[in-house]
Amino acid sequence: MIGNEPFFNLDLAGFICQLEVKNSKWRDCLREKFKAFLLQKGKPDLRFLILPSKKFTDISLKFSRNSNEIIVYCPRNLNFFKRLNFYLKVGAADFLLNENAFLLHASSFIKDNRGYLFSGKRRAGKSTIIKLSHSSSGVYLLNDDFSLVRRLKEDHYVFSTPFYETTPINKKPKKAQIKAIYFPIQSDKNNLERVIPHKALPILASNILSSLNMPDVKRYHSNKETLGLIWSAASRVVGKVPCYNLYFKKDGSFLRLIK
Repeated sequence: MIGNEPFFNLDLAGFICQLEVKNSKWRDCLREKFKAFLLQKGKPDLRFLILPSKKFTDISLKFSRNSNEIIVYCPRNLNFFKRLNFYLKVGAADFLLNENAFLLHASSFIKDNRGYLFSGKRRAGKSTIIKLSHSSSGVYLLNDDFSLVRRLKEDHYVFSTPFYETTPINKKPKKAQIKAIYFPIQSDKNNLERVIPHKALPILASNILSSLNMPDVKRYHSNKETLGLIWSAASRVVGKVPCYNLYFKKDGSFLRLIK
């Protein structure tokens, strides 16, 4: 799959995600960006067909109702990678919701072989936590913006993803069982506050990515169906994984609370 074919496969939390890219320069760019997640072979579970287009001024997604194929139309004068990267996340998000998995607006790392997620909206402190944890001994950084959560049997795992991050992370396929989820709150002191499941549920659900975040996307699920999938996914997680408000100082000392 690494030859001259117009497509290549990626490891997406154990799913095979295929990107077929007609433009050779775009294909070479994406293959280089995602090289740590390249797979040699396998039948795709999810397929993106990425096409140049003169019709659109921004990227447009078109979902197929009868298969897990997504057509991505890209204008030629696009600031290509950064914009496309986000739309690939949106396309993958809807697929994952049907597969006991989802993309969560959260940074994440592994510590003592367990996964920890820090979920919140923009400016909540997700990337700050990753930057403060970057040089800490025993911490392996997974994601700083969106983290992939997948249920395997009765447990939930967090996976690294091939998607671009705002903080430079030496990424490769890796996963860990989730020990806890934190909702970060910047403060002048460090403290943990347990959030009971029925209060954690709407917070977590509001941070799950789907095509509902892009009202112009043509999708095959109705708003009601997509919301149902999001709510069900969040319900399963908060029923199994403890959630906390994490009040943290911007000096890295909060890490002693993560255990």
